[in-house]
Amino acid sequence: MFYLKDYSDPIGKVHEIASVETILNDLKIVWKESKSKKSFWMPKINFSRITNFLLFSLDLFVNAVNESVIPGPDKKATVLNAIDKLYDYTVKETMPIYLMPFASSIKSYIVYVLVSNFIDWIVSKYRSKNWTPVNFHGGKYE
Repeated sequence: MFYLKDYSDPIGKVHEIASVETILNDLKIVWKESKSKKSFWMPKINFSRITNFLLFSLDLFVNAVNESVIPGPDKKATVLNAIDKLYDYTVKETMPIYLMPFASSIKSYIVYVLVSNFIDWIVSKYRSKNWTPVNFHGGKYE
């Protein structure tokens, strides 16, 4: 049954998890190798590409954190922290100059509202076995 939520599930404390850091570093390498130059006024990387990259990354982080033995809200905090770092790494190069004054507000909304709610949705899909996770091995997506 579908229902509307007014707030996302709680967020706990961030934990340092080696597999999450490894995935984060690998994703940064993949992003760096796939980027192109940007102009002063407009990015040369479109927002669909970065959205796909961040959503794919979110799936990887959720799977990595899911295997750890920490409480649910702490898992969510750890995933949000990883996405926050990856967002900083990727979006700083793609945001047009005229949006820079709003960068902090945009990031807060995307990471801590949209992604937070999306994590809740992903977790519900995993629990109901309606989602097949992707695999990430040595910088290659499968």
